[in-house]
Amino acid sequence: MEQRVFKIERPVILGSRISKLAFLNRFTDAEYIAIDLASIDNPSATTEQRQGQAMLRMFLSKIDKAAHINLDLQQTKDGVNALTAMGLLTTERATTILTDTITSEERP
Repeated sequence: MEQRVFKIERPVILGSRISKLAFLNRFTDAEYIAIDLASIDNPSATTEQRQGQAMLRMFLSKIDKAAHINLDLQQTKDGVNALTAMGLLTTERATTILTDTITSEERP
């Protein structure tokens, strides 16, 4: 008796997912350097400033540990918008980072 094997392939829905490198490449070198420098803990800073520094380190850590970046995820939007609130990005740049057309090279 011939055995038939059916393989069901589900479509991969990529939506607004991009690779971690693609997400970081959406920032200019100057923007990324400013974010990196702003994340360094300064023990003589105010508690509020140190909390902001810790938030930046957490944001960068989450990017590092993610399998990919979902630009539609509220957590991603909140993180990018926090960079604007901290003066590290303009509103226009934040919008561009989150909404630019996703190229095939950016896909995970």
